[in-house]
Amino acid sequence: MRSTRLVAGLLCAIGVAAVLAAPALMAGSEPINYVNINKIKAEGLQRSQAMELASWLTDVYAPRLTGSPMSQKAAEWAVAKMKEWGLVNVKIEPWVNRNGFERGWTNDKFYLAAVAPDRFPIPGTPTAWTPGTEGLVSGEVALVTAATEADLAAYKGKLQGKWVLTQAAPDVAAYWKAPASRYTEEELAALEAWPSPQPEFGVTPPAGPPAGGRGGMGAMAARNASSASSGRPISSNRSPIQ
Repeated sequence: MRSTRLVAGLLCAIGVAAVLAAPALMAGSEPINYVNINKIKAEGLQRSQAMELASWLTDVYAPRLTGSPMSQKAAEWAVAKMKEWGLVNVKIEPWVNRNGFERGWTNDKFYLAAVAPDRFPIPGTPTAWTPGTEGLVSGEVALVTAATEADLAAYKGKLQGKWVLTQAAPDVAAYWKAPASRYTEEELAALEAWPSPQPEFGVTPPAGPPAGGRGGMGAMAARNASSASSGRPISSNRSPIQ
């Protein structure tokens, strides 16, 4: 009896496995819409707005500390951008339970400089929620790079009223070579050439540029090569930088 139940259980498990594997096998035989795939690739590679949107949210409306005016401005910008794209019913939901964030924090002004023995500015940024100093204050400076409790014990009772620097001056290496350089015309042509089609799902896609375009990037590279061979100057509105 136990053997009969065991065999029945194994047959049931095999049947379930076969049913689960069927959709995967069927999916492999479905036709692949290369037209739409190439359209999606063209949107991402040629008309992407990801970097522009990221720049607005990191360079313009940032930092966005909780409850800060900049956070509100970023939300208003996002709502306006979504409405510009045609979305409807876009709004900023009210924050009813603020969980202790009744007030925000902003860095209105920060200034730090050494006054003796030589004067020089010290760049820096205060930590969020740091209280203001209510005017210019000064004091002695102490450099403390200790990282363990045992090392910090040596400073006990010696830091009151002092400005504590917790990081030593960085070792800034000299730049003997420019950090950026321009591509040559040959390198630009190689970058603009549309990559050779690669087999997907075991099927070789049709050759040619993405559908919906006017020759694509490969045609642009071909035109540039033709212009170079004929001696005509090559013009381009893109100058990638390494």
